[in-house]
Amino acid sequence: MTETCFEIQEGGQTRVVPLRNGTSVTIGRAPTADVVLGAAWVAEAHARLDLIAGAHHVIAVDGAVLLGGAPVKDAVRASMR
Repeated sequence: MTETCFEIQEGGQTRVVPLRNGTSVTIGRAPTADVVLGAAWVAEAHARLDLIAGAHHVIAVDGAVLLGGAPVKDAVRASMR
């Protein structure tokens, strides 16, 4: 079985973070986020990623996130590859 992951690029470095079915991953500047980013433009509670029944749900908590280069507030994708 292939693990679903998402890739974060920040400051010339790349991190790969696993996303497990039925769970959420929070992204932001706050130290309580699952994935902490240091960029000033990232909100403390920036976004949440959910994997539900094989679909990827991207939710912008504060502001918008870029998905495929386009700003979105809420999107569901069958695959992010």
